[in-house]
Amino acid sequence: MSYPRPQVMRHMMAGPNLGLSVGRAGQVIGSEMWDVVLAVDSPTNLNLFRRGGNCLLPLQLYQEEKDETGTTAAPGLSGARTPNLAPEFTEKLASAIDLRFAPDGPGNLKTAFRPEDVFHYIYAVLHSPEYRRRYAEFLKSDFPRVPLPGSRALFTDLAALGARLAALHLVEADGADAPDFNVAGDNRVDRVRYAEPSSDTPGRVWINNSQHFEGVSPETWKFTIGGYQPAERWLKDRKGRTLSFDDIAWYQRICAALAETPSLMQRIDEVIVRHGGWPLGDES
Repeated sequence: MSYPRPQVMRHMMAGPNLGLSVGRAGQVIGSEMWDVVLAVDSPTNLNLFRRGGNCLLPLQLYQEEKDETGTTAAPGLSGARTPNLAPEFTEKLASAIDLRFAPDGPGNLKTAFRPEDVFHYIYAVLHSPEYRRRYAEFLKSDFPRVPLPGSRALFTDLAALGARLAALHLVEADGADAPDFNVAGDNRVDRVRYAEPSSDTPGRVWINNSQHFEGVSPETWKFTIGGYQPAERWLKDRKGRTLSFDDIAWYQRICAALAETPSLMQRIDEVIVRHGGWPLGDES
């Protein structure tokens, strides 16, 4: 690891955390739509995205450990943490949705909201296809900006969809459309290729001449994050390796997550329209 970036990555190792990984400005290639965003819960590779690295934004910042004199102890972080959110933003958000911000306490989205709710709201907004189309030119030259919601109901609905997306992308939740893998063989990844579905066979991802994952749609196979196709890249990174039972199960969960993501993205746009449309439910 040439550049471990301890100033940032240590916050992903000191305790439970979420991080928003976003690509640098200018990573939209040609006419491709911006897609350089991913939820993470551990240290990440700075070359996560094509054409440059990613910036990791931890949701929580763990505090330096102090000795009995109150000076910083060498080296380490304590269990105490503060949300990595600008106070000006949380104040404006609290005013917009008429809820109290609870930096390190319970939030029920009826009287208060938590940092995790903010993270999930942002994650939903950045996955809105209309957001990506509407601000396409801006996203070619700068980092994404987060608009304030026009109502508490919109914030709550988007936070719920963002939570589901994040859980899928962190492989903490299972999607419904996992492909099958039940062909006998040595499970060795030799040549990865995709076979389009036909009238009598579903889409197949072949890992060698005799074995394949069955039931992978073209949309799942072609879905991109940061310019890469995860369903393809994950296997190609394991060329020459024999997949274990856990590897096979993990890939099935990845494909199921990718299969559900487009429908969730469409629901995000539908929710925004139902609450008044752009700019983000503000009907004024």
